[in-house]
Amino acid sequence: MKLRRMKGLELRDRVVLYCMMASTALICVFLGLSPCRAAKLTDSQIQAIQADIHNSTDFSTKCLELHNNAEQNYSMATTNYQTTIVQGFRQASALYAEARSKSLETRKLFDDAWIQMQYGMDRGDLTQVQRGTDLHNNAVQHYNEVVQLLNKAAGILNQAVQESQGRSAPNTIVSNGRGRTLPPGIASNWSIPDFPPAGIPQNGFPKIALIILTATFITSFRAFKDKVLYERYILHPWSIVRYKTRYCTLITNGLIHADPMHLAINLMSFSFFALPLEGIIGHFRFILVYFGSLIFSSIIVTMKNGNNAYYRCLGASGAVSGVIFSYIIYRPKAQISMMIAPMGVPAPIFALAYIGYSYFMSKSKHENVAHDAHLWGAIAGALITVVLDPNLVGVATNFLK
Repeated sequence: MKLRRMKGLELRDRVVLYCMMASTALICVFLGLSPCRAAKLTDSQIQAIQADIHNSTDFSTKCLELHNNAEQNYSMATTNYQTTIVQGFRQASALYAEARSKSLETRKLFDDAWIQMQYGMDRGDLTQVQRGTDLHNNAVQHYNEVVQLLNKAAGILNQAVQESQGRSAPNTIVSNGRGRTLPPGIASNWSIPDFPPAGIPQNGFPKIALIILTATFITSFRAFKDKVLYERYILHPWSIVRYKTRYCTLITNGLIHADPMHLAINLMSFSFFALPLEGIIGHFRFILVYFGSLIFSSIIVTMKNGNNAYYRCLGASGAVSGVIFSYIIYRPKAQISMMIAPMGVPAPIFALAYIGYSYFMSKSKHENVAHDAHLWGAIAGALITVVLDPNLVGVATNFLK
């Protein structure tokens, strides 16, 4: 009987492993990471797609500049209205506020078009490239609407200035056409940040995420059989607090998991969110979000359980939670699918439910799950994302209005 049970367990583990491998393969094919190509593109097609991609990234940058222009003039018009009570300033500020919000939405459209065209070109899928092109054309129309709003606001602002003791108004008139002319003087007033704008994809291929996924998969399976490696990588808060050692486990605990099912859930969640997120924010920022969330959640767990000699923690759940919340901040209108809700849940509702559930379960001692790591990993991912790109606060505010 004992021999049969052992064989049954081995068979179950094999089935879980095969299912996980098949799921990973399907995910890779779905996201365009398969080495197979749907079709070969000609050189002229590739050049045309690359030109459209460059055009979308260029427009995305211009949207940020238009947003900066609208933000600056909105503040000026609002201040002048409060001091002079001239209705023209109030009307201009309302138009600038609308342009400010619409410019961020247009920037997102250009970024989505960039991603669609890039992935379509990598996969040889002209249908996906066409979807990206259609998004780009739609975004150009939105861009021209922003330009028209700025022109209208500038005209009203000039009249308001004349009514207010002849003050000179800044020249914010933008020539229309195809939305390619920038407001005069914007380049000199707009300071380039240390990082590239976060919404502009820096590289369409998520190589950092794939490296992390592969390393976690290999190390976790080695640790299932190698108990020395398992003990070396697991987080033991008692050792860190009491003996001031094993600090490296604040990171290495994210490379191992308790069992194949634990590993499969984390890697599948990671694949769904990390691969597109890296394409949006770039390699360096993705590294900061992932490892920042992992280290921060590990530190919180260590601080709360440092006096418990029997407490141990492992798994990449804290880092994955940070990646998910970073993705939600960039895509607040996304639908998050789960096993209990396969049809999808709006991202803000999912975020609130996740935070509430993790907080409630962290107070319970009856479950062998590190909900503290989930909670603080999610919070860390959101905070790091906002710190790296403060403009996202405006996106979230406009979305919630």
